[in-house]
Amino acid sequence: MKRKVKALLAAAFLMAAGGAYAWQPAEDVETVEYRYTAEAGDTVWDLAARVARPEDDVRRIAWEIQRQNGLTDARDLQPGQVLRVTVARAQ
Repeated sequence: MKRKVKALLAAAFLMAAGGAYAWQPAEDVETVEYRYTAEAGDTVWDLAARVARPEDDVRRIAWEIQRQNGLTDARDLQPGQVLRVTVARAQ
C-alpha cells in the first residue's frame, strides 16, 4: 500500500513539474504600440492589414483594434480619428 502511495505521489510530482515547465514562455514578447490617424474611407480591417506581419492573424488584430478603441462598428471610422493599436511582437 505504501508503495502505491509513493508511486502516486511521485507521478503527481512529475506531472506538476512537467506542467510548470510547459507554461514557460517559448520566447520573449515585446508590446509595440502604434497610433494611426484615420483617413476618409479607412476601416479597422485596413489598419489591421497594415500592421500585420505574414504570420499574424489579421482578424485577431482587427478585433483588438476595435476592443482597444471602443469601436462597435469596424467601418465607422471618422477622418482625423486617432486609433491606438497595440500588438505583441516576438523578439
